[in-house]
Amino acid sequence: MELPSYYSILTADVRYDRRLGKPNARELYSEITALSNKDGYCHASNGYFAKLYDLDNGTISRWISLLEECGYLQREIIYHEGTKQVKERRLYPISTPIGRKRNTPPQKNQGGVGASNNTPIGRKRKENNTSINTTSKNKIDDDSARADLSDLDIQLECHRQIQPIAQYFERNFGQITQTERMKLLDEYRDWYEEGVPKEDITAVFNKVIEKAALYRAKAPAEYSVGILKGYLRNKIWTVEAIEGEDKQFEAKKQQRQSGWSNRRNNASNEVEWYE
Repeated sequence: MELPSYYSILTADVRYDRRLGKPNARELYSEITALSNKDGYCHASNGYFAKLYDLDNGTISRWISLLEECGYLQREIIYHEGTKQVKERRLYPISTPIGRKRNTPPQKNQGGVGASNNTPIGRKRKENNTSINTTSKNKIDDDSARADLSDLDIQLECHRQIQPIAQYFERNFGQITQTERMKLLDEYRDWYEEGVPKEDITAVFNKVIEKAALYRAKAPAEYSVGILKGYLRNKIWTVEAIEGEDKQFEAKKQQRQSGWSNRRNNASNEVEWYE
C-alpha cells in the first residue's frame, strides 16, 4: 500500500477533546490531514483506512462519524452527473471545530457525543453589512446567493474557493502545508462571511501573496493573513482599493523623504553661514 509522504497534523482541539475517547479517532484524523495536504481534502475510502489499520470498515465508519459529529470533519459526496451513483467521497479536516470560537480551549465537562446533539453545529455568521458597497451589483447578487446557505455549505464552498488560491501560493512558494492552507482558509471564510464577492476575495488574496513573494516573507502564509486581516478590518476589499492605498503610502513616503532632505539642506546652509 502506498503511504502519503506528507506530514500529518494533530491540533490541540482534537488532541484534548474527551468526546473522541481513545486515541484511535485522533490517529485517523491525523492521517486524513496528511492525505488532504495536496488537494485540501481526503478522498480515501473506508476500505483504504481499514486496510491501513488492519480493522473492519464498520470501525472506520464509526470513527469518521464521531469526528464529523464533533465538528472536526466535513463530508461531501460527489455523484456521477445525472445519477445517484456515488463517484467520490471527500473528507475535509477542520483545524477548529465548527461552533467553537477560534483560539479558545476545548470546553470542560463536555460529556458524551450526544450531549451536544440539541445544539446546532454551526459557527455564528456575521450580519451582512449593507452600508458598504451597496451599489455593487456583484456584492448584492453574492449576498443573495449566500443567504440560504447552511454553515456546512459555507465551509464546503470556502474549501472549494481556496483551492485556486492555494495553487497560486504554491507557484510562488512551493508545496503548501496543511497548516498554511488552514490559515488561508480561515481568513477566506472571514472575508466570505463579510459579504465580499468571491472574485474580489480571490484577487485580493493573490495580490497579497504577490507581496509576500516580493518581500520574501519567511512565513508567507502568516505574513499574508496579517495583511489580509488589516485590509478586511479597514474595508479595503478590492485590488483597486489596495493600489490606491499603496499610492497614498508612497506619496507620504516621498513627502517625508523630501522633508528630511530639506531639513538637512537647511542645516547645512546654517553651518556655512556661521562659518
